[in-house]
Amino acid sequence: MAHLVERISKRRDELLTSTLTLAEVLVKPLSVGDIAWAQHYEWLLGTPGVSVLPFDRACARIFAQIGQDRTIAPADAIQLSCAADATCSLFTRTMTD
Repeated sequence: MAHLVERISKRRDELLTSTLTLAEVLVKPLSVGDIAWAQHYEWLLGTPGVSVLPFDRACARIFAQIGQDRTIAPADAIQLSCAADATCSLFTRTMTD
């Protein structure tokens, strides 16, 4: 992830992610009691060029529309709704897409 943040900085891109992503990346370090690892992820997601988007009321309405398609997993629908609300121009669910 640090490599991605470095590339974003060099290209002056903006990475948008949701609070769900923060929750997902914190699971492993917190499950093993590694607070420093968790804090590192939080620091990375707070660096210039990276914005953590809230899942708010506007996103909830978009989620309700997306969620009607049962082929889309709820976690993906949350990510999509945050991206749509932010009028994101490119969306990827994983770092390997």
